[in-house]
Amino acid sequence: MKKAAFITFVLLLIVSNPTFAQSKKELKKQAELKEYTKTKKLIQGGVYTFEATSANTQKGRRIDLTTNFNSLKINNAHAIADLPFFGFSQVSNFKGDGGIKFDSENVDYKIEYSDKKHRITIKFKAKNKTETFDLFLTVYSDATATLNVSSSQRDFMSYRGDVEEVAVEK
Repeated sequence: MKKAAFITFVLLLIVSNPTFAQSKKELKKQAELKEYTKTKKLIQGGVYTFEATSANTQKGRRIDLTTNFNSLKINNAHAIADLPFFGFSQVSNFKGDGGIKFDSENVDYKIEYSDKKHRITIKFKAKNKTETFDLFLTVYSDATATLNVSSSQRDFMSYRGDVEEVAVEK
């Protein structure tokens, strides 16, 4: 009798108080919010790097970049890019290596935070000696990102990769 009463009591306790257990969906939302908060702090710090793992050309071709060195480094209002380019260029440059390279001050640098969607959008313009670039970086809660680059002299390029904290050199 005592055993049956104890089992009944435990079942009533579990059924009447569902707040003890969180659903998988709630736990996933909490984890995503935690990741987004961490990523948001990184972007607000103003010093970070984007490293591409793949590139998409204007014609839809996808290229794996995991074995190629490439990066976009942001240091507040300054950007340094060394990204590969695959596509058509309106102006040929026989002296260059063909990549998207610049080291310039960011013009029209804007950051928009979408706390509801857990997404950060960064827009800016950069220049090198011969071109002007419009860059559109979308950073997701897990620090993955998409970088869209429009050039004054080349086809559109899109990159997928990760945003990371810049390692401090000693």
